[in-house]
Amino acid sequence: MISEGSKGSSLQCGTCPHCGQNYSNLSALKYHVRLVHSDLTNRLCCHLCPRSFLQREQYRQHMWDKHGTRN
Repeated sequence: MISEGSKGSSLQCGTCPHCGQNYSNLSALKYHVRLVHSDLTNRLCCHLCPRSFLQREQYRQHMWDKHGTRN
């Protein structure tokens, strides 16, 4: 199954089992699955808005950019 965003790709190494997006290497596929489809319980949740993050640095940057606080 080839998703809309991967048309024209001739070499595909892995397909995301959740959304069908294709990737040319396994590390990109693993990163995508972890970033996009990871269990919500593992995310850092902003207590000021509905956003959540997998990486602490993204959470910190969000808090500073959107809410003016350092956490």
